[in-house]
Amino acid sequence: MENTWSIHKLVGRIITGGTKKTQDGQQAAGEYQRLATDHESPIDNDDERATIEQSHVHDKAGEAGGLEDIEDAVSLPPPPPRRGPRLAQLWLLLGALIATILLLVTAITTIRHIKPPSPNSSLKPPKLGLHCGSSLAEARANGCEFDLLSYSWTPSACYDRSTDLEFREWVHRPERQFGAFPFFLDRQGTAHITDEETLSFRAGSLARTTQEEHLGHCIFWMRRVERILEGANGGRFAERGDGMPHTLHCTENLLARLEGPNPKDRDELHAVIAIGYNTC
Repeated sequence: MENTWSIHKLVGRIITGGTKKTQDGQQAAGEYQRLATDHESPIDNDDERATIEQSHVHDKAGEAGGLEDIEDAVSLPPPPPRRGPRLAQLWLLLGALIATILLLVTAITTIRHIKPPSPNSSLKPPKLGLHCGSSLAEARANGCEFDLLSYSWTPSACYDRSTDLEFREWVHRPERQFGAFPFFLDRQGTAHITDEETLSFRAGSLARTTQEEHLGHCIFWMRRVERILEGANGGRFAERGDGMPHTLHCTENLLARLEGPNPKDRDELHAVIAIGYNTC
């Protein structure tokens, strides 16, 4: 508001000055006409004529100067260009670029530190170095338990009791082929091993059983593997039955059974088991 008022005052002064100069010029012209009328003769004096003409020129210049001053006063300088939005956009682009670079560096560093597992590496925990010896006395002295599913004395730290109890309950059912607990000393099934204790005492020797029991053993073994993989026994497998050879043996027999029952299963015992001592 103060600047606007100053401009109005300046314009007023310029207009007043120009008007005053115009009035002075008009007075001089009137004087000139009066003198010419009084003398009723043309102006012959060159100096006087030049003076009057110069006065007119100054009057014209004064008027023009007043107008120029008004135009200069009214004309305002152009506003400076706005740099704020453009500068903010540049900062945003720079920040986005820096963030992208940091993300790439972090990703590359993370990928370099993640090493794929070696093909020869195993997810199994290390062995405990426990064993049951080579006799009943040593097995009992070492705190081992007889695991019917693996037909062996096994260190307690690696004994999967849950699956073994399920298998025992299935084996002792009377509807099993050749009757409950179908373990025998001969192929014809005449010398029956009547209980688990008698079977465990035969560690280090062979026994015969039915193909039905054999396939049941393979099925319950799959349960054991899954339980241990989920953390049972600290994820530790006992030595016997652990590995691909036993898995291939079981799966091949199960696939063969899908083709139809073997007629020999009804009359003889051709499945052989080895009773022994386990380690882990």
